[in-house]
Amino acid sequence: MNIRKSILFSYMILVLIVIAYSSILLFFGAVQRRIDDDSAELYQSREIWNDLLISMNELQINWSDGDTFINFRETSDKLERTLNKMVVGKPFQIPFLGYNPGRRKTALYNTWSIAKESVVNISRLVESQNFQRVISPIEKRPGLQRLNHLWMELFYQADDEM
Repeated sequence: MNIRKSILFSYMILVLIVIAYSSILLFFGAVQRRIDDDSAELYQSREIWNDLLISMNELQINWSDGDTFINFRETSDKLERTLNKMVVGKPFQIPFLGYNPGRRKTALYNTWSIAKESVVNISRLVESQNFQRVISPIEKRPGLQRLNHLWMELFYQADDEM
């Protein structure tokens, strides 16, 4: 009877070890998937941010092209939606590993909130009637499609008017 108890006890310990090992593997698998998802979200927001910078540079190079401005607006709206989706919900963190992407996501969203003011100002400026009225005679001149040339022309026109 003693051998049977020993075999049964060993078998139960083996089952408990297998269950504990499986639980640990499942836990770390879930953690790894969550870390991969967070990394993918951060990478996607970085890609959209880079697209926004590219469209802003294109807007500076060719401000009179309507498609460039529409692309700029769509990219900024897409970044806004992506960052809102990232920040919503309970942040995932692993304190003992020092992993806290919620802090990174919140910092990225706060940075976007500050930059968004400039994006809104650019959009409001380009869509305003005064901007359209001022650029219509200048738009027909060659070489003034670059924003710095436009700014210089407007600057000298303002000096002449004073």
